[in-house]
Amino acid sequence: MSAVASVGDDDNVHLSMTKDQIEHQDWSTAPSGDDTWRGSEAHAGTSGYAGTDTDTARDVIERREERLTVDRQSGQTGSVHVDKHVVEDEQSVDVPVTREEAFVERRPVDRAAGSTDLSDESIDVPLYGEQVSTGKETRVVEEVEVGKTPRTETQRVTDTVRREEFDIDDDSDRTNR
Repeated sequence: MSAVASVGDDDNVHLSMTKDQIEHQDWSTAPSGDDTWRGSEAHAGTSGYAGTDTDTARDVIERREERLTVDRQSGQTGSVHVDKHVVEDEQSVDVPVTREEAFVERRPVDRAAGSTDLSDESIDVPLYGEQVSTGKETRVVEEVEVGKTPRTETQRVTDTVRREEFDIDDDSDRTNR
């Protein structure tokens, strides 16, 4: 006689013993070294456990399945390197420059001279103008700030898990399910 009465679609195993029979079962006749057999105190109130009957020995088989576990580990995923270097460009600037130019204008005159002496004479007229010279001034014109911001995203993790299922073949004339 099988200890398993039936296996439902929900993977529950139905036994041929009542809860009361399990609680009052003599477990001392359980095979030694078999971890599936325990004393009645450990299994009191467990409806899915079968032990030995005084008339018939009953065996229990466990059904196992794997569950997917996920672990996260922090590690470096990349880095940012910021470098700067000097680039030379030629720059042209339009600058308005003022300068004086001399002009000579001759016109005919007829008037009396204040002195009768004739002499060599000259005049110097200085000319002024702006001259352009270049200078360089170093200015800070931009900053690059590099920071880190944690972002949380959801990733779908898929792996294959296994499980045990019961296949019950009872070829005896007496099927007790």
